[in-house]
Amino acid sequence: MLDRLLIAIAHLCCRAPGTILIVGAILAAIAAGYAALKLEMNADTDDLIASDRPFMDNYRAFLDEFGDLEYLYVVIEAGDDPERAKQAVETLGRDISAIEDLKAVFYVIEPAEQLRIATRAMPDEELRELAMTSRSFGALDERVTAGHVLSRANDLLDELVQRGGEMDETEQERAAASGIFLLETFTAVFPDSDAREDLTPLIEGGGERTYLRSDSEELYFVMIMPEKDYGTLSVIEEPLRRIRAVIDETRASYPDVNMGLTGKPVLQADELITTERDMTRAATIAVILVSLLFMIVIGGVWRPLLAVLALGFGIAWTFGLTTLIIGQLNLLSIVFTLVLVGVGIDFGIHLVARYREDLRRMSSEDAIVSTLRTANRANMTGALTSSLAFFMAIFTDFQGLRELGFIAGTGLLLCLVAMTFILPSLLVIYDRKWGKGHIAAPIRAFEHVPKFGDRLWTSLIQRPGTILLVCAVATLLLSPALMRLSFQNNLLELQATGLESVDWEHRILDDSAETWFGAVIVEDRDEIPRIKERAADKETIGPVQSIDDLVHPDTESRARWREMLHEYPPAEPDTGHADWMNQRLENVTRRVRLIAGMARQNDEAEADRLDALVEDLEQLRAILEGDDLERIEAISDAMQQNVTAIASSVRQMLMGDQLELREALPRAVRDRFISDRGRYLVTLHPRENVWEYEPMQAFVEEIRQVDPEVTGVPITQFESLNEMRAGFQKAALLAFLAVFVLLLIDQKSFKYAIFAIVPLLVSLLWLVELMGLLGVQFNLANFFAVPILIGIGVDSGIHIIRRYREDGSDRLHLGATRRAVFMTAVTSMIGFGCLVIAAHRGLQSLGMVMALGSFSCLIASLLILPALLAKFDKSPG
Repeated sequence: MLDRLLIAIAHLCCRAPGTILIVGAILAAIAAGYAALKLEMNADTDDLIASDRPFMDNYRAFLDEFGDLEYLYVVIEAGDDPERAKQAVETLGRDISAIEDLKAVFYVIEPAEQLRIATRAMPDEELRELAMTSRSFGALDERVTAGHVLSRANDLLDELVQRGGEMDETEQERAAASGIFLLETFTAVFPDSDAREDLTPLIEGGGERTYLRSDSEELYFVMIMPEKDYGTLSVIEEPLRRIRAVIDETRASYPDVNMGLTGKPVLQADELITTERDMTRAATIAVILVSLLFMIVIGGVWRPLLAVLALGFGIAWTFGLTTLIIGQLNLLSIVFTLVLVGVGIDFGIHLVARYREDLRRMSSEDAIVSTLRTANRANMTGALTSSLAFFMAIFTDFQGLRELGFIAGTGLLLCLVAMTFILPSLLVIYDRKWGKGHIAAPIRAFEHVPKFGDRLWTSLIQRPGTILLVCAVATLLLSPALMRLSFQNNLLELQATGLESVDWEHRILDDSAETWFGAVIVEDRDEIPRIKERAADKETIGPVQSIDDLVHPDTESRARWREMLHEYPPAEPDTGHADWMNQRLENVTRRVRLIAGMARQNDEAEADRLDALVEDLEQLRAILEGDDLERIEAISDAMQQNVTAIASSVRQMLMGDQLELREALPRAVRDRFISDRGRYLVTLHPRENVWEYEPMQAFVEEIRQVDPEVTGVPITQFESLNEMRAGFQKAALLAFLAVFVLLLIDQKSFKYAIFAIVPLLVSLLWLVELMGLLGVQFNLANFFAVPILIGIGVDSGIHIIRRYREDGSDRLHLGATRRAVFMTAVTSMIGFGCLVIAAHRGLQSLGMVMALGSFSCLIASLLILPALLAKFDKSPG
């Protein structure tokens, strides 16, 4: 029945090739256009993981609560000149902030931001001291003048002296501290005074700017949150280009400062940019080499190129169907074109090779019928087994693999359809108009290659026992190399050597800084100390960061002191003049001297501080009562400037104290600790490099002991690594079972099913032995080669068995099938093997594995399988 169907298709291709091509082209155009308009690119790595995974529920809840915290980091080394490094940070921060479409740029915490959280951040004793001065704050409003301040200080000290006996201890302390604080705003005009030292942060508007830097203070950071477009491959291509341009300009201005860009988004973007460049270069080389191989082995160019054209139809249809059913490509499924080119073209090679062979002894139409009935029947089995190998990925838990498996499996079947209908139609049209049934001769320089191959083949198949013995000995000798094989889980080690983002990621790790963290979300701030306590005895957990590192919890006493900050009388009008001020200065000086004397009975240090204040007040009064008008004006202006600056800082502190905690926090850390819904984030940072699998595993285990609901990049990375690796293994195992069942059905013989799968089994064994011998490790990039090799190995075995079982006395010669098997294996070796020149080490290893695997498939298919057939199969087929 299948033969009749294939013969009918062949006659259809011969009778109406133009119609078939028009229909196929229309469908391809519609599919390509539909994909161009509707197919989306999803470059979000989180979407590679199935949404139904429990650990992803926690992670998505974290993202929903706190937003995207995966920043880009410009890293600047402090080096031997930290001040120079700070200048570079300032330049970078200013120029990067000027770039459009950046959501946030952080590199410094401004003094004003520090003032806003001052009342919450200062220790208990400092907060209490500030609260005791709060009765002075009324004089420090927007209209503050030196007269206001001195008048209020005089009133407070008079009240203390006259009514002190009626006050409780706290009120006495508040009156004294408030009055003295106001007087110190005056005496701070003297650079060497105690008041100047104490009040400098307030005079300077909050103190020095605080730069974002590592705990070692060796690295400064500029944190950047760009707009991320997950509909593009690199996500941040345009902002990344502009940021790097700014860094290059800054390097030119600061050649002595070492700086660079990294962060997870940068690493991913660089990886995609590198792989795209590597793939383009490798594809160009591969096309040239494969074309040359066609000329040498097949003996022509145009018919093989028709196979490539037919493959294009299949790829276009695959794009359309993918758009219709899935609607997107992810970072894994985007490589489906490699699968279709690497495996799908094999169907065309077998057809063209068999067609040329049949064309030597029959007409073009008859050759089409013969080719579809024989080679294409084997193609159908090969396509089903290869697609089945990919479809098995649907049963894994990793969403990226599921989508890749469906698209690649479906695409291979569509390529089979293209090779069944489009390629024969193209061959018919070509031979009717241009080929005239002519078979191109090999290029003169290589005309002896096919004859040499025939002689070598004849010699080899006459010695099946020797071949099997040599192969068995070689397998045994290579077997110790299996002990050296392992799985490389460190994705950072797959990146290109010398990539700036990778080098700076290592520099951060060497500095014991870590941009990855486990995230624990708590509803109540009281839970934070318990989280920290549970994390304290864990060996793999390093720094634990939370809002408690910035501000103190609100105890009952702190809450009362903060209330006192806002309990002060309003300012009174300043109606004084110079003489009035001098009188008040004299009065307050006497009051302070009296208070100092009383304080000496209980607190010697406080008495000394007050005595120093008395000296400063007397010095100030002497200047104001003197005749040096220029100095009087200068000291008056300085007092007014200090009073104004201190008043402004105090108002900012009071304003910040009344804000909600999240709003009071500096913007650079706000989202890191409190969500806009009021939940708190505790971040658990690893002590070791969690790019490595073992430290990552230990870290994940311990942070889950701290809180079972913990989430974060280490969790998603760890789980996705495990699921992807398990998915590959599960898909490979299921593929083996499914392929063998399909072979049993197709061959209708257990013996020939075993024979057909031998090239696959042997080639995979040799592959892992050669990988161990050469030190090539499996990783998440090259493990992708396994389903492709399953397709190549099974396809080769099927074609050889199918040809072997055809009628004829010279069954082991295999005719054009031998050349086609050779061609498919070598094209895979070349097509993927060109990746060994890639800069990206993951792609480089994929090229190496595919080259070794294809070579193993070639030897197993053309040596071991025929030798086994010659040695052990005595049946006529």
